[in-house]
Amino acid sequence: MPVRIHTNGVAAAMPFFVFGGGLMRTLRLLTLLMVSVLAGLFASVNTQPVSVNYLVGSGELRLAYLLLGVVGMGMAIGWLAALPRRWQHGRELRRLRAQQRRLEAELVALAPSAPAPPQP
Repeated sequence: MPVRIHTNGVAAAMPFFVFGGGLMRTLRLLTLLMVSVLAGLFASVNTQPVSVNYLVGSGELRLAYLLLGVVGMGMAIGWLAALPRRWQHGRELRRLRAQQRRLEAELVALAPSAPAPPQP
């Protein structure tokens, strides 16, 4: 497993499959891929035409298209619902990184200089 050295000198293990996006991002993408594939497989098996009644009319649509559309709309609604929380986390992350930089600079300023050589 490759090791990446951070600027503060702490080594962190980074698996090869995480391309700088973090483990949670990778897991989210894999989950999204699995759900999409399963929804596509399920929809491809169900190709019968169904009657769809919506607010302004009705029509006939293949069940596969209806299922894919509903799954897509659900994913879009979920993504939109999560946006405010993601923005809030981004602001908090920027605030914490600024605080970290300020505290690291303060620590460097308070650190003692190199020790004096011993007296013979």
